[in-house]
Amino acid sequence: MPRPLFLAGLGRSGTTALTELFDSHPKVAIGMERYKVLVGLEMNGTLTPEHFTRERFFDFSDGLTNIRPDVHPRWHDFYESLDRKWDHAEYVGDKLTHLRLRPILESLPDARFLCIIRDVRDVADSWDRRARNEDDTAWAATNGARAALLPWNKALRRVGRMRRTHPQRVAVIEYERLFGDPDGAAAAAALQWLGLEKDPLFDAAFAQAHRRYSQSIAGRERTLSDEDTAYLEQGADLELWGRLRRRSL
Repeated sequence: MPRPLFLAGLGRSGTTALTELFDSHPKVAIGMERYKVLVGLEMNGTLTPEHFTRERFFDFSDGLTNIRPDVHPRWHDFYESLDRKWDHAEYVGDKLTHLRLRPILESLPDARFLCIIRDVRDVADSWDRRARNEDDTAWAATNGARAALLPWNKALRRVGRMRRTHPQRVAVIEYERLFGDPDGAAAAAALQWLGLEKDPLFDAAFAQAHRRYSQSIAGRERTLSDEDTAYLEQGADLELWGRLRRRSL
């Protein structure tokens, strides 16, 4: 049986890019928040082995996600790719942006969690950009820069606690270190942690992700006000941030 794997992180920390990267590997099949309603704030539920049977995973009539193959051609192609390699995958799982990891680990004791972390100022800047975009109806206008602080702290504390109590099950990877390194050392370390061989498809996906990061994200000027920046820097748990960064892959 494939082993459960969850790619987790606070929203706007790089979880989508992380999922796309690891889904490029022939032995990995991770959903794009396939069970977001079940494990999110709405239902506060958990996941079981039954959720990752083929029959259950690809039956979207359960209404547990709005990221469905019938919604957009992108997701149709995405899930078709997962379907083709499902029976040969070594890891199957889901992307998580609500970091209630402990209940999942209790119901899936073999699960592993690769948690991505990102600088609070960059996360808050991304939240703020979306909040100010009137065309972005999927993001609340109240979720601006300052609204990111409490969830950022809470996410780090949950990841830190799980990393401390289950070091063999939880690994941390930093967004900038992962995508900013042209040699892909952190990506290679993550594959090694999972016991997976390097693969040409994965290498190609990483090269594309690194180019995207270098061209569109690295060096991009934040639009945060001085007041918001000061608020974030004063309220962020920077000591824990530093410890997690030092222990990241």
